Amino acid sequence: MATKKKKASPSVAQLQLVYDGPEVKDGTLRVEDMVDALIGFGRAYDKIADLQNVPVKQHLRVTGIKKASADILISALSHVDPNVAMTSVVEVGKYTAAIITTIVGFIKFKKHMMGAKPKIEINSNNGTINVFNNAKVVMELPKRDYELYNSRLLDSDLDHLTRPLEEGRVDAVEFRDGKGKPFEGSRIEAGERDYFSSSDESSTTTKDDVLLEGEMKSLNKDSNSGLFHLNSGRKVRYKLVGKNPHTFWKAFAYSGPVRVRCRVHLDGDLNPTLLEIYGIDRLQRNFFVSEAPTAPKEMPTPPKELPASQEGSLDDAEDENEKV
Repeated sequence: MATKKKKASPSVAQLQLVYDGPEVKDGTLRVEDMVDALIGFGRAYDKIADLQNVPVKQHLRVTGIKKASADILISALSHVDPNVAMTSVVEVGKYTAAIITTIVGFIKFKKHMMGAKPKIEINSNNGTINVFNNAKVVMELPKRDYELYNSRLLDSDLDHLTRPLEEGRVDAVEFRDGKGKPFEGSRIEAGERDYFSSSDESSTTTKDDVLLEGEMKSLNKDSNSGLFHLNSGRKVRYKLVGKNPHTFWKAFAYSGPVRVRCRVHLDGDLNPTLLEIYGIDRLQRNFFVSEAPTAPKEMPTPPKELPASQEGSLDDAEDENEKV
C-alpha cells in the first residue's frame, strides 16, 4: 500500500517592526503609513532572502499590533520538509536573523553617508574599503559589502519603510526579535529620514517649470533635500538643485508658505513623488481671503542639467585615486 506523503510543516520565526512617537502611543498607525511600512519591510526581506539563496521558502504574515507603540508583529513562516533533519528546522531562525542583519547593514551604511556621495580608499594591505562621509568619518567594509550597500538594491524599500517618520508625530522605527530585543543598528530616527528618501521607485514621468505652493518642513543640508507639504495636504520629498542650491537654505528658515518653481516627478497615478526645486518665492499668509495664486515677478529658468546621481564606485577610487 502506498504511503501518503507528509505535508511540509511550517516553522515560524517571530519579528517586530516597531514605530514610536506621540501619534502611535495608542498602538494605532495611519493606513497609508501601515501600507508603506509593510511594503518596505516585505520587499527588503524578500530581496535579501533571494540574494542569500535561503534554502527554505518564507512567507511574511502580520499577526497583530501591540499597544503603547505601533509594534507590528510579523511571522516569517518557513515550510520545511518533515523528512529533513531537525537541525534544518532549527536553522530557519538563523536564516531570518541573517536576512535582518543584512538589511541593518544597508541602514548603517546610509546613516553613515548621511545622503552624500561616498568617497572611498582601497586598503592595499587587505583589500577592504574605507568609506568616508562629508564629516570625514570612515567606515571600513569588505569590498563585497561595500558593493552591496552602494548598489541601491534596497533604496526604494527603505524609502517606504521610513515614510511614516516625521518629528513630533512618528519619531523612530526599529527591528526587534520575537522577544522584543532590538537588532543593533536598526533604529532610524525621524531626523534621519532624508538619508533614506528615494525618487527612483514608480517615477514614470516628469513635468518641468511647474509652480507649486506649500511649506518646507525639513531640510538636510548635506543632501539639500527635505519634506515639502503641499497646500493640498500631500507630503512630497524635494531636492534643491542648480549651481548654488545652498542659497535656498534661508527659505527653510522662513516659517510660512512659499511658491516653488520645480521639475516634478510623477508616479503612474500622476501623484508627485519628488520635486527638484530651482526657484523659491516667499508668500505671506492671508487668514481672511482665499486668493488664486499669482505667478511670481521673477523666477529663475530651469537648469539645463540637473546634478548627477550621487553614487560612489570602486572604479572612481581605482582610476582616479580619489583622496579625502
